[in-house]
Amino acid sequence: MTSSGDQRPIRTQPKANCDLCGCAGNTLHAGLTDRLFGAPGTWAFSKCSNSACGLLWLTPMPIAEDLGVAYEIYYTHQMPTQTPADPLRALIKLPYRFVKLAAEALLGLPREREHLRSMCLEQTAPGRLLEVGSGQGEFLARMRARGWQVQGIDPDPRAAHIARERYGIEVAVGAMESARYAPGSFDAITMNHVIEHVFDPVGLLKQCYELLAENGRMVIVTPNADSLGHGLLGRDWRGLEPPRHLHIFSPRTMRRAVDCAGLEHVAIRTSAANADIILDASLRLSHTPEGARLGRGKPSIRDRARLMQLQLREARALRAKPDLGEELVMVATKLA
Repeated sequence: MTSSGDQRPIRTQPKANCDLCGCAGNTLHAGLTDRLFGAPGTWAFSKCSNSACGLLWLTPMPIAEDLGVAYEIYYTHQMPTQTPADPLRALIKLPYRFVKLAAEALLGLPREREHLRSMCLEQTAPGRLLEVGSGQGEFLARMRARGWQVQGIDPDPRAAHIARERYGIEVAVGAMESARYAPGSFDAITMNHVIEHVFDPVGLLKQCYELLAENGRMVIVTPNADSLGHGLLGRDWRGLEPPRHLHIFSPRTMRRAVDCAGLEHVAIRTSAANADIILDASLRLSHTPEGARLGRGKPSIRDRARLMQLQLREARALRAKPDLGEELVMVATKLA
């Protein structure tokens, strides 16, 4: 496998069978490259051949020692910045924004977006909160301002450094397997677009559930393999993100995973609240050749109109087909 630029190659191992049911996989998307951050390698996604399962996984699978290469150029390494305001562009966008906000309000998207921004904890009394994969610490800082006692853990030392420098939040560096938290340590544990990055998602679910206190909540948000965007855009869907996303779940496979982990009192649904963000990148990937990097320019007004149409279409479709949202949301409560 050849490298990209000065990056060393990512060593891999074959991955033929599903981690949830053991069945063989069939190739769903082949010949994929990292058009987001330029990690080396060519990748594919397999889909479990068991019709009762259908888990997606990356193949070949990076070996654990080399997975860090995929994150050497990544958004969590960059200090957040504010883009200077452009009054003329803002004025031109006013009619679009008015229509978009009105349509979203009718479909309840602002309320749903805030619900996800709080990781479904806005009605939960503040307590001890652990964010797994806390990145640069924005969510923890927001929840600390709401009265939560916050801790984070992230495998990326550069992201943890930014969290300390920007927000004064201490983030443990490492994987959950190396954590030394006592059982029942937390009233809430959140993972926002994290579980798709891990080699052993069922093991991670088990470990986190053990760390919950009585009546504690675990909340997971992750890309939905059954989403409208994936169905329409296929290999260009932003939720794939090879080689960092190792497993892609649907509501059915997430249910199978939480059952394997022994979780109880689980609610699983999908959401279109952030569909515009995911679909924006997906549409731009559809115009980006394999081997090239996605441009970071702002979408045109025409592109924004198409994004709005797709997001609203998805939000409406959820009423009849609740599994079509771009993101999957899982909430588990640990009762006595």
